[in-house]
Amino acid sequence: MNKTTQPRHRHNRLVSSEAAIWFGTIFAAWFVASAHWLLGRKFIPWDSFVAFFPQTAFVVGAISRGEAPWWNPLAFGGMPVLGDPQGLIFIPHTVTGLLSQNYFGLWVFDITTLACVLAGGLGFFAYLRQHAAAAPLAALGAIVFMLAGVATSRLQHVPQIVSYSFLPLLLMSFRMVVQRPGLPTAALLGLVGLCLTLNPNHLVFLTPFLLAPILLFELAKAPRRFAVAIALSGAGLIVLAGSAPTVAAIFETIGLSTRSTLVLQDSLPFSLPGFTVWSLGPVDEIAEAEIFRIPAWSDA
Repeated sequence: MNKTTQPRHRHNRLVSSEAAIWFGTIFAAWFVASAHWLLGRKFIPWDSFVAFFPQTAFVVGAISRGEAPWWNPLAFGGMPVLGDPQGLIFIPHTVTGLLSQNYFGLWVFDITTLACVLAGGLGFFAYLRQHAAAAPLAALGAIVFMLAGVATSRLQHVPQIVSYSFLPLLLMSFRMVVQRPGLPTAALLGLVGLCLTLNPNHLVFLTPFLLAPILLFELAKAPRRFAVAIALSGAGLIVLAGSAPTVAAIFETIGLSTRSTLVLQDSLPFSLPGFTVWSLGPVDEIAEAEIFRIPAWSDA
């Protein structure tokens, strides 16, 4: 090793050590905040175990038996899985269910949900570091991403948490296309976009509006805009081709749903005026105990 390569290797070791320290800090924050679920003392409440776990358990069970999970009898009065926007086939929970087999249950299901949050936090840290953010600020951003109101208030809505965790990867893959437009980066962006589109929940619909300013900022810095436009078109074709069967089934099912007849005005009786929302105080201890109480069977 010559003298010119020694500083470079020393720099790489320092960068790796710094990344390991901050990744460990992010992991520690995630573990402390999630410990009562990770250790199996509690289960993520409400929709997570009432709706989404039974749906995933059905899909995992059907695939494990060599059957196609076309119709899920455990969702309401029965639902076509591909026609359900929350059919939960194309999410990490299905993979962990198939891998764990007989060990798959609420605990593994919750760990998978929380692992998605951790992966999103680490991805957000990496994205901020790509933009030359200082490591402490990037770590703080990752912790906020994992533990702030967006993630914690929607933790029971598993499909949205999965999509939320994919957002940093979407940002990073888009930036890679902008910096190095080509087939590999376009394919990566297309696959990430496909993963989001195959799980079409509220957050996915809002993503283009929320991320448009960031993506436009990235695009404005592109040195090869024509090549970037071609790569983005290729990524879009991957998303359209891969999601077409599922999206077509969803649109067909929507026509049979009572929700398709609802309009925005129907939500007014259940809405609160703005000044009422701003004046809401903290939940008292008795109400909080009732809200976060887990049914007895889930503590077993």
